[in-house]
Amino acid sequence: MHYHLGKVHKHVANMDIIAEAGNCHSICIVMAGNGTIGVGDKSFEAKCSMAIVAERGHTVTLHAAPFHAMHVLRIEFSEKPVIDHGKANEDRAWWSWPLENSIKIKLNRQLMQLAVDLEREWSLGGNLDKLSGSEAAFVMLLNKLLELHGKIKQPTSHSWMENAIRYIKENYRKPLTRKELAAIAGVSPEHFSREFMKHSGKTFKAYITELRIRSAQEQLLGSNSDLFEIALQVGYQDGFYLSRKFKQFVGTAPTIYLKKPKKIASLTYNYSASLLALGITPSVAVISNWVFNHFRGSIDNKSAQWHDNVPAQLYDTIRPTRPDLILDYSLDEERAAELRAIAPLIHLPFEELPWDEQFRYIADVVDKGREAENCLNRLQALIERANQRLDLEMGKRGTAVVIELGMDKCYVFGDKWGRGTHVLYDPLQFAPPECLLQGGRCKIGYEETTLEVIRDYAADFIFYNLPDNAEERSRVLAFMKTESWGSLAAVKNKQAYRIEGDAFYGFDPASTKKQLTDMVALLTRGNGS
Repeated sequence: MHYHLGKVHKHVANMDIIAEAGNCHSICIVMAGNGTIGVGDKSFEAKCSMAIVAERGHTVTLHAAPFHAMHVLRIEFSEKPVIDHGKANEDRAWWSWPLENSIKIKLNRQLMQLAVDLEREWSLGGNLDKLSGSEAAFVMLLNKLLELHGKIKQPTSHSWMENAIRYIKENYRKPLTRKELAAIAGVSPEHFSREFMKHSGKTFKAYITELRIRSAQEQLLGSNSDLFEIALQVGYQDGFYLSRKFKQFVGTAPTIYLKKPKKIASLTYNYSASLLALGITPSVAVISNWVFNHFRGSIDNKSAQWHDNVPAQLYDTIRPTRPDLILDYSLDEERAAELRAIAPLIHLPFEELPWDEQFRYIADVVDKGREAENCLNRLQALIERANQRLDLEMGKRGTAVVIELGMDKCYVFGDKWGRGTHVLYDPLQFAPPECLLQGGRCKIGYEETTLEVIRDYAADFIFYNLPDNAEERSRVLAFMKTESWGSLAAVKNKQAYRIEGDAFYGFDPASTKKQLTDMVALLTRGNGS
């Protein structure tokens, strides 16, 4: 059976999004966040790395958990019709459905990467009348999904080993013995040891030691707990024993480890930029073009690897660099476990912590707390001077909104996703539009909307970004000549300002300074549209 890609939709659900039933099957892949996905009258709990598959004819509803945004890639597809020549009506066709009516599947990292590849190929555009990059990526994703689903329906003979590994990960802080795990698995201790080595490449004791020491490393770097407290938290009885095991595993004592310069792999734009602001060049970094160019002259590690997105072969990219530390956002446990097998992992819930608290946390991890405070103090001085200028030229601020414009979808930003809102709303004393204040929506991150209802987010001041794609940008610019856009109060008063998306992406110190100076310049020049 040949399946054909229809459309790929990128949803950011922080309120109900309903996709009406149509003539296509759909696969909803949760790329980030959590919530529920409804298929017809069924409801599935959904979190990152989950796929909900729905047969044609079923309405799909996306609903994020309270105060969260759920990022969903919704893939529509169909098959070539199969003609049933044995029936009276020889023109009748039916479509074969490869799965149950509605199912939930946990995706592995290979499938998640294929989803990222498909999203990227689709965003680049392509003619789907022929086998495009999008179609090829989809076929590979669907085939792997069907293969995985087949494995799920037929448990392997080593399911007891997977259960044992899961048990160890959940209980490694407690006393564990090979005999105990073998009894739980229902096999002899000797057989358990042999199979464990085949499965993990490590002995039972070495595996538990790695989990405990990795956790100790992360707590040393990310908390103020002393060695005795950490020992109890990771499964050892005293700090002296932890120190000895730590030195055997890491190669240095805990106190020396804390002060030792570290090779860092940073997998997010904001954390890479924060490290550079502290004078630290990561060995591997996911970084925006604007930040890279901003720091180009001060980068001192000529062998560093720079990526504009998370590498497709993430683990194979990081592992050869032998990092001492990995920085990432909060993520699913499967990816976290893969990364922890390479190096200690520090990950933060970026939607929950203010940007400056994240910056301070990272600075403390890399022993640059004083430098961070100096950086933030300089930024605060700029904010104070900016407010003095705005007080003189504007007086009372009013409402303001930041919108990323697009023909199919627009994004309205709250105060947790950069784009200058973390400067605009508190430091510069502007208020969000009334609709974003309802139910704490401003704290969620961003909302997805359309040009047709952009008036619902009207504010005294509008900061907007245009699409990168030339064709879509020209269509948006055409919309901006219509009455729908021209009737907005901010447009009438010439208080709608275009911002540059790349520089406004992040919420690190350098990006924040750029956003602050650009916004104040736009507001005080009075040259909006």
